[in-house]
Amino acid sequence: MPLLSHDEISKMSVADRMELMGEIWNSFSATEVPLTAAQSEELDRRLDSFDTDIQRAIPIDQVFARLERHKP
Repeated sequence: MPLLSHDEISKMSVADRMELMGEIWNSFSATEVPLTAAQSEELDRRLDSFDTDIQRAIPIDQVFARLERHKP
C-alpha cells in the first residue's frame, strides 16, 4: 500500500481528507479502540432517547429545506 506524505494529504480537499479519516476510523475493530464505561453509557442514553423520541423526528430532507428557506 502506498503511503501518503503529509504534503500529499494537505493538498487533498477537505471532503477527501474527511473521507480518508472515515476510512481509517472504520478500519479499527472494537477491540482495537474499546469504549470507556462513560462512552458506552452515553451511547446507551442516546439510543434510548432516539427510541423514545422517534415520533418527533424530522426527515433530513425536511431539515435541509427549512434551512434553505431561512438562509440570510
